[in-house]
Amino acid sequence: EAIAALAGERARVEAQLAELVGPVPEGLAGPDVEVAAWSGAARAFYDVALAARGIARAEAGVDLARGAYRPDWGIGVTYQQREASAAGVTMPFPGDDWVSAQVTFTVPLYAGRSQAPRLRAARAEKAAAEARMQAAARTARARYEALAAELQRALAPLYDARERVGGPAAT
Repeated sequence: EAIAALAGERARVEAQLAELVGPVPEGLAGPDVEVAAWSGAARAFYDVALAARGIARAEAGVDLARGAYRPDWGIGVTYQQREASAAGVTMPFPGDDWVSAQVTFTVPLYAGRSQAPRLRAARAEKAAAEARMQAAARTARARYEALAAELQRALAPLYDARERVGGPAAT
């Protein structure tokens, strides 16, 4: 009965593997891989690392919204060369070089109605990103602990069988 349960468990795991990476050709055995212990760092999980990048993006949005409160200035210079008009025109133009310069300065006069809501929205997005990361960390930890418990449950009959036979216990 235990052997049938282990065979069923193996078939389930192989089906999950085939779903993730595609079918494995027959006769191709994978290497024996040591089960790595989790270091406890939440960012070791891909979903958590991805959510952490979302926090970095949200922080950039807050910085951008804060920057809208500062005055903005600019300088522009334009050079233009006009050709002389053709001969026989009623008002001949000899042609000339033109240069124009422009300085702009923008001050946020209506910050309470324009910039403040954007800053609040950016801060809310950052808080939401932090909440998403915490949720991803909790989900990843719970999934890891459930899979580790399932592994221990699946290996328990093997440990018992090896103990009864007198062989070394599985690690």
